[in-house]
Amino acid sequence: MSIVTLFLGWTKLPTWLKELIFVGIIVAAAVVALKVHDTHVYDAGIVHQQQIDTEQTQKLLAAANVKSAALLAESNHEHTLYEQALTNDAAARAANPLPPVSLCLSPSDSGGASMPQSTASQSGAANPPSTSGGVLKMPAGNSAVRGGAGPDISGLLDLLAQRADELNLRYTEYYNLRKSP
Repeated sequence: MSIVTLFLGWTKLPTWLKELIFVGIIVAAAVVALKVHDTHVYDAGIVHQQQIDTEQTQKLLAAANVKSAALLAESNHEHTLYEQALTNDAAARAANPLPPVSLCLSPSDSGGASMPQSTASQSGAANPPSTSGGVLKMPAGNSAVRGGAGPDISGLLDLLAQRADELNLRYTEYYNLRKSP
């Protein structure tokens, strides 16, 4: 007695049909087994790739954290240098205040130096005014030339110098940070 008859004998089908059904069952079982095997291999591959990806991600994150820490330390160092330079600059400015600075002095207060003289020609004319002693002559009616000392602008000059120093220090800090790796 064959195995086909044993399993499909109760159906009373012709033998060729029983054998065809039996072969179909075997083929279907093989396809299912291959599909299960492929799914298992596929899933194992995904798990393996995820493990590799996780390891690589951790390595990259560790390297990025080290680089970030180095950049932060460099930034903090440069900022500390900037703050120290600002403090030193303020101390130097406090130790050496600017003397009073006036805009204009009368001819008698300038120690005999020649003051610009008024001329009848206007600035921008076809012939520029002649110079005497390296100083251009002032056009007539210029209100900037007056007797006596003008207002003291040393405070404004000091603020201008302070701001220029701050900008220079800020640029230096920025430049040092940009050139570091």
